[in-house]
Amino acid sequence: MNSSEEANNNGDVSMQEASEHLTHVRNSGRNGSTTVQLVRDPTIVHYRGEDGNHSNKRVNQPTQFVAHLARIQTKFWWLNWGWLVLYSYFIPAAFGAIWFGVIPIGRTDDSSRFKEIAVWAFLINPGTYVFFSFMITNIFMACLDSNRPWRPFKYYAPILVVNYILQVGILGTISMLWEPFPALGLAAIFISIGTTLGGLKMLPHNHFDCNKERFDRIYWQFVKIMATFAIFWFILLGYIIANGEITSSFQGLLTAALAFITFIFKKILLAQTDTYPIEIAMVISGLWLENVVDIFIALAYPTATQLGITFLTIWLTRVAEDVAFLGFQLDMWFRFRVWIKGVLTGKRGVAIEEDLDLNDRGHSNQHPGYRRRQMRFLVWKLASRMSSTVFYLAVIPVLRYGVNREFYPYTYQEIRYVDVFNDDVFENDFTLRAFKASMSFAIFSLLTFIVPWGIIFFWMRRYHRDILEYIKVTHSQAFLSEAYFGFVLTILIANVLLGVSAVQIYNRLYFF
Repeated sequence: MNSSEEANNNGDVSMQEASEHLTHVRNSGRNGSTTVQLVRDPTIVHYRGEDGNHSNKRVNQPTQFVAHLARIQTKFWWLNWGWLVLYSYFIPAAFGAIWFGVIPIGRTDDSSRFKEIAVWAFLINPGTYVFFSFMITNIFMACLDSNRPWRPFKYYAPILVVNYILQVGILGTISMLWEPFPALGLAAIFISIGTTLGGLKMLPHNHFDCNKERFDRIYWQFVKIMATFAIFWFILLGYIIANGEITSSFQGLLTAALAFITFIFKKILLAQTDTYPIEIAMVISGLWLENVVDIFIALAYPTATQLGITFLTIWLTRVAEDVAFLGFQLDMWFRFRVWIKGVLTGKRGVAIEEDLDLNDRGHSNQHPGYRRRQMRFLVWKLASRMSSTVFYLAVIPVLRYGVNREFYPYTYQEIRYVDVFNDDVFENDFTLRAFKASMSFAIFSLLTFIVPWGIIFFWMRRYHRDILEYIKVTHSQAFLSEAYFGFVLTILIANVLLGVSAVQIYNRLYFF
């Protein structure tokens, strides 16, 4: 029996395959040792009868080059991992700083309307949303086969070309002939989503080594995911606009409300990605959503008018989020979860402590599967928080003092047109004191968040080492995979571009 005939029709690895490909030995007890050995790359998933061409599509060359640079090998393991972490977080930040802060956009008081807006209309804005379209396309292809999100560029290049033409032809033309209209950035992102989904639907399915039935099933589920993301995007915009409209004493509470809403949407996305390989499902529901939220929260720091109370509330909210993950690992919490689910559904159940399914998504009453899911969420939360903090520390100073400072709300200036609610001229006063306070808060938050993270990992190592070892091995191999590393890096870069674009003056989404 060949490898393409070993898997089930849904695309997930079956229990028989898991037992064949994965050795998972658990020795319970406080002092017990645990051995987790993966015999296969955890991102490899085969589909029955759907890879008959035995194609060997390779990672795009730029992604391959980037992945090789990240995987330097020395005799010091700590240096190897330290470089990987720094590289992963600084690449998105550097990308955003150069794209938005170094390439001159023009001047808002230029006598020639074309000179004022040409670079933005032909390069910065369409380039941002073409990259977002590129990221969406690769997420979809990863849902088809998680080991191969990178396919020949010629297959999906028409999607990116059409997106660019529409961005320039519609939004660029309007901005050059008239003033940018309120919420122009919403039109930009929905043009990207629409052209990407439309283009994927029209592409021949045989480009992706996939039969039409499976392609359509994955496609329409992906449409639901993008609809969920669009709704969440509106919530993020509401969050940032509300931060600029209400008094500072309530600004921190908005972050607490956003944390609760994010938790709900992560659950929704996790349920919507049940048919996808688990590694990709967790990236979509964990990293992608978590990181875009962290980027938006960081971008909202300058809205604080009463610095102390606002930053304190935000800090306490983020700490509470992290501490909640420790609570999710407690036996008491899981028993309560099983009980309340039984009450709500009318089907009483009991907690199952046996590890019956390594591919369990945490929806069932199997405790080990639930523990793994929460630890996966925590790992992506850690990566997201680090990335967003590095982004703020590296990019905001460039936007405040760089050549394009008048296009972003991070310096003192007179604003000509503002956000979705205002058209009047007003003075934006992000003072030097507020700037320094926000930078200090970003550093303080990162350092103090290490404490709850350390407590959680210590707890898991002490009482549930098997779960921690499993997560360690699977994520280690995944990050060393060229395809997977490039895929994750693309998401981080796209989130940075979307976040900064939203505060750009021409997009008229929000301006503090």
